[in-house]
Amino acid sequence: MQWGSPGGLPHGQERFFSLDALRGFAIMGIFFANMPAFLFPVLYNDRKKFIENNFDRWVYGAIDVVAEASFYPLFAFLFGYGLVIMKERLEYNGRSFVKIALRRMLVLLGIGMIHAFLIWSGDILIIYACFGFLLIPIIQTNVKAKTLAILALLMYTIPGIILIMLYRFLLRSGILTEADLYDPGLTEAALAVYQGGSFLEITRFRILEWVDTNVNGLVLLLFMVFPFLLFGVSSARAGMLIPDGKYRHFFRNLFIITMPFGLFVKMLPYLFSETITNELLQDLFGGPLLTCAYISAGYLLANSPLIRKVMAPFQKVGRLSLSNYLSQSIIATSICYSYGLGLYGKLSYTIGAMLVFFIFIFQLVVSNYWLQYFRMGPGEWLWRWGTYGKKPQLKIKKELLES
Repeated sequence: MQWGSPGGLPHGQERFFSLDALRGFAIMGIFFANMPAFLFPVLYNDRKKFIENNFDRWVYGAIDVVAEASFYPLFAFLFGYGLVIMKERLEYNGRSFVKIALRRMLVLLGIGMIHAFLIWSGDILIIYACFGFLLIPIIQTNVKAKTLAILALLMYTIPGIILIMLYRFLLRSGILTEADLYDPGLTEAALAVYQGGSFLEITRFRILEWVDTNVNGLVLLLFMVFPFLLFGVSSARAGMLIPDGKYRHFFRNLFIITMPFGLFVKMLPYLFSETITNELLQDLFGGPLLTCAYISAGYLLANSPLIRKVMAPFQKVGRLSLSNYLSQSIIATSICYSYGLGLYGKLSYTIGAMLVFFIFIFQLVVSNYWLQYFRMGPGEWLWRWGTYGKKPQLKIKKELLES
């Protein structure tokens, strides 16, 4: 069956190349964006405090502009898009979307809890699962794609503007100072625990970190993450990533607008002054603008016959996105935490970026090799088993390998 064929599924039965390629690109970007949190207690201190030299300054700046606050929206967008595809395929095969989607979110919630509490507190899977429960009834409605897009835009921009104005008021009135945004005591506590604590001590601290970041900031996360899930649903309903050329001009024009404008907003603290206002504008609005540019570039590149082969390795990483995301945390924490090499707080931004680069290259190679013999990654296999209640076939049949 071909994409967009009469009477067929809007998104087809085949693997969706551009969606997987974007997932692979997002996995790389998220790893670079997460790198400072693997290395340092950036939750409690200014990230720039850990810059040691000019190399670090350039590396930090590059990651801050290119990756920070641009890839979590991309992954949220893809998560929402993927749920709509799942609904279409289930209903095409006469199966209940709601029942299976609820199980899918429950299993993801379990995987996220294991990841957050036993591996790394910077987990995003729990949030995706919780917001996924809210997204399911929305997907069940017949709300038009354009209406969802407008709702998502308002849900994100209005709270974002209010947040910036609130911070400006609090800082100018003296109610809040920049020093109040950081906690030297918790900075020292994180360094002590992650550098020399036992696994149990680190686990306790991880749980406290996750609660402080996610539970206490749940309302903010709702307005910062959920709109991008809605954008994903809206785009899927409009069939925007279907490789039929219908949206080629749209994505080309979107890229031309959002790439330079997004880079400009992301560079506000570097071009002018490092004020809270500029840094909030940088992340809250510059980040999503670059996300739009990345989606546009991914669509155009993935549907170009000349460049499709170059995108293929990212597509393989994207097919194993959950496994690769979890393995990044396992490898990084094993390098940094005391039960591994104990290098937390001891590596520079430059060394950290080099490690991320080589680990991701390793993931590119392993993902390509793995998919020659297996249908999905171990994380995807577990997630699918829990979702459908039936153990999926992991290995590719011998006759298919020999054909």
